[in-house]
Amino acid sequence: MDFEILLERENQISFEQFMTLGLSNGRLSDSSGDVPAGEEQNLIVPIDVVTANSAATVFMFRRPHVDNELITFLKNRKPTDCDHCLVLSLNNAFDIFGLLIFYFDQNPVSEEIVEVADRITPLFTNILSHIIAYEKKISAEKEKILIDAVFEELGMAKDKNDLARVFNVRLRPLLLFECGIIGAMDNVNNTYSLLLDDEMANSPGWVNLKKTNYSVKDPIMKSVLCSDRPVLFRSGEKPADPDMPDYIRAGCENACKDLVIIPLKNKDEIIGFAALAYNPKNQFTEKAIEVFKYLSPMLWTAMSNILLKEHIDHENFQKSVLAELRLDMAITRNKEDLLKVINIQLKKLIYFTHNNMGILSEDGKTYKAFLLDPDSRARESAFYNEIVSTSNNENDCIYRQAIKNGKPVVIDMDSFMDKNPPLWFKINYETGAREIAMTILPGEEYAKYILILFSDKKNNFDGESLEIIEHISCHLATAVANIEANEEILEREKEKSILLSLSHDMAALRNKQDLLHIIQTKLTDFFDVNCFHVSIINQDAQSHSIFLTTRRGKPILSEDLNVISKKRFQIKEDEIFERVTLSDDPVLYSLKRLNNYPVVSDYLGYYMDNSIDQLIGIKLKVANKTIGCAWLQTTSQISMALLKGVCAQLSVAIFNILANEQIISQLEEINLFKSRPQEENSYLTEQIHTSINDEIIGSSPCIQEVYNHISQVAKSTSTVLLMGETGTGKELIARAIHMSSSRADKLMVKVNCAALPANLIESELFGHERGSFTGATERRVGKFELANNGTLFLDEIGEMPLELQVKLLRAIQEREIERVGGKQTIKVNVRIIAATNRELEKEVDAGRFRLDLFYRLNVFPINLPPLRERKEDIIDLAMAFLDRYSRNNGKKITSISQKVRKELLNYYWPGNIRELEHLMERSVLMTNDSSLKEIFLPKKNLYEKDTREDFSFKTIKENERDHILTTLKKCGGKLSGVGGAAKFLGVPISTLRSRLIKLQITKEQIFQN
Repeated sequence: MDFEILLERENQISFEQFMTLGLSNGRLSDSSGDVPAGEEQNLIVPIDVVTANSAATVFMFRRPHVDNELITFLKNRKPTDCDHCLVLSLNNAFDIFGLLIFYFDQNPVSEEIVEVADRITPLFTNILSHIIAYEKKISAEKEKILIDAVFEELGMAKDKNDLARVFNVRLRPLLLFECGIIGAMDNVNNTYSLLLDDEMANSPGWVNLKKTNYSVKDPIMKSVLCSDRPVLFRSGEKPADPDMPDYIRAGCENACKDLVIIPLKNKDEIIGFAALAYNPKNQFTEKAIEVFKYLSPMLWTAMSNILLKEHIDHENFQKSVLAELRLDMAITRNKEDLLKVINIQLKKLIYFTHNNMGILSEDGKTYKAFLLDPDSRARESAFYNEIVSTSNNENDCIYRQAIKNGKPVVIDMDSFMDKNPPLWFKINYETGAREIAMTILPGEEYAKYILILFSDKKNNFDGESLEIIEHISCHLATAVANIEANEEILEREKEKSILLSLSHDMAALRNKQDLLHIIQTKLTDFFDVNCFHVSIINQDAQSHSIFLTTRRGKPILSEDLNVISKKRFQIKEDEIFERVTLSDDPVLYSLKRLNNYPVVSDYLGYYMDNSIDQLIGIKLKVANKTIGCAWLQTTSQISMALLKGVCAQLSVAIFNILANEQIISQLEEINLFKSRPQEENSYLTEQIHTSINDEIIGSSPCIQEVYNHISQVAKSTSTVLLMGETGTGKELIARAIHMSSSRADKLMVKVNCAALPANLIESELFGHERGSFTGATERRVGKFELANNGTLFLDEIGEMPLELQVKLLRAIQEREIERVGGKQTIKVNVRIIAATNRELEKEVDAGRFRLDLFYRLNVFPINLPPLRERKEDIIDLAMAFLDRYSRNNGKKITSISQKVRKELLNYYWPGNIRELEHLMERSVLMTNDSSLKEIFLPKKNLYEKDTREDFSFKTIKENERDHILTTLKKCGGKLSGVGGAAKFLGVPISTLRSRLIKLQITKEQIFQN
């Protein structure tokens, strides 16, 4: 026989298993009554009390019965071999509070058993009543302790997280809910938010709810705000309602069936709510509601204190940030610092992605960018530069909206996209901005600046944000005004510094080259000038001419400059020039519009950069006299006041240069007349001290470059390396360098490294001691000692043996030598000039020449051009040799026939000047006439290159470039006129110039060896 006791639950609609013997979930178990692990300890039985009889009742399961909840329950609970069941009702003074059920096997239940059962039922009733009363007393004491602990912890809660934790952790054992939610009301924006503890906030289904704000008009909160009592909401009633907040759906997904919500309010002030969610296993009870209602005042007090503390903390934080913001803005003196202050400090109080600031024009009709945030996504747009440079009409829909309100205003960008907003508005919208807050910053005279804050969220800027913006607007306006004033001061100081610097430099000017150098190095940097051009009014006052011109990045060919600088332009026919000279202020032109003028002077069309449209012309004036005008092109903004100041100094400098040139010209004329009687007396002296150009014959560009190198290096003590083919005059150049140096009164010692045996070179250079080797019968001074304080010319240095190169390197580097066989070092002061017809780089690669010695010698390399690249000098050289050998041989040969001239020019000259000299000497000996009519050139030019062996594939463009470059070199860089490249190429000069630009042929390439 088995039995169990069921007691009525508080809801009075079901019974709960209290005690069992031999049964577990409808099956037999051991006598201890333990249940399998993982199953509920107490069984909930949904039996209506009405179905239970007040007297003992016997049920025989084999007989048919009318099924009710009790019979159905007994059938499901009976053991397998049970046939009879005896049910006894446990009654107190009022109603049935429990059932005592006995399960019998196949033996029938006798009347005696029933009678005994009826007699023991009161006993069971009395015992169970005492047990239940005792358990209720214990439960009440536990509840009181738990409630007191909850009250204590609620009073100690410091923030919303503490409140949510106490609510969920402490109340859950008492009220048996699944999860608890506390909500905080925002009565300003008519929204509320949820306070979830960390465990719940990070659990699936609830993780996205913490930062969500809900409207108080949703179906849940409408009912709560209208009630003073807890409101029950069953999650299955309206789960598909679109206005239902998502935490209700999250509760359904987490198997929460019922939600009990109580408002937290004192009198008429509602600051939040508390909610309990129950699952089907733990249904809420009236007692839970009473406890919940009992705790609500304490919850209100705790939340009220927390909200008050948060409000105070927020106000203190806001005041602290605003004070720091005001202080930072007060000491800000540039745009970058102000932008940093706004982005760091203001973002602590207001969320925004980036900010911009605009400035109104002086006439108040347009506004443009003044301060641009580098964090703006609009920088990614291809139209960003257009935003920066474009001025916007102050009547556009956005600016009009801001000026109309007079206070900070929030603009929903979606609602203005169809109202033709300005470009900056469209670009920011396209790059993610959805809302802006903007205000016109107050000013002393008029509203000049506009502050714009951008957000990628809608409804981001609330009333508090606008109050903060309005609060800082005055301070921000002051900061911006200070920045603008500071920038103006810095700009004036910069202008003053520029003028002082230029004034100092221009005061020392004496010639055009010095002025051109200042323009190229300083003026172009100060104003970022691409082209600068000066025209001077001539003495006739009716025309003007080019005085100087410079252009950055694009070479100006000297031939064209010489031609156009000699040209005179009539002022009356030059409308553009005349307009500038009649204006006291700079005149701005557009090159595109100038092209539409009927007449545009050549100097503007050729020297200006067509990629820059703006052209500025300014008058050059000294006292009351206009001496010309200056033209410049730039892509930068220029201060016109500064430009006028610079041009005033430029005018004085040009006036002084012109006066100085006139004085020099007059002095030269005077000296010319004075020097004529002395010419005969000084002839012999001039012969001894001949100039470089008298010894070295030639005027070609490449030999002129050599002259330039000689003048640069002669006065120094640097080592010089002369390179060139044999017979190009390396020794003559070395002598010229020596004679032009401060060592000219000392010896220049020559050593031919190729002519000395390898075993004697060291002795020849450094000398030797007596007995140092066989045949050394006496001490000998070497070339280094001999050339002390003078110049040592090492010819054919490439032939020097490797073992001696080390000692030569040491002598050059340390300026000391040791004689062969000597033990003491000798200090020497020698200037080294080396020469070679070999390519030393290749010799280094082949291992025949030391790299370190090459670097030591290659301090100032001079490449001597072969005679075939100096064709314009061949006739001059031939005439010089003709004159020399005619006089030496007592002949009067004074000219060279055209036939011989042509042969000389067409010959390859593998032996260079030396070969020319020997051929002219031979030809003079073979000629008996006064004119040289025949030159005895070799019949076959063995050294002329076979172009077929050097053939390589080239494009038509490359061939064209090589052909033009070769022709220009042959013509010595001359473009037009007799002997010019344009004539030989058969093209107009304008076509040749365009091809030079297109093929990127520069002056340096034309005159390169």
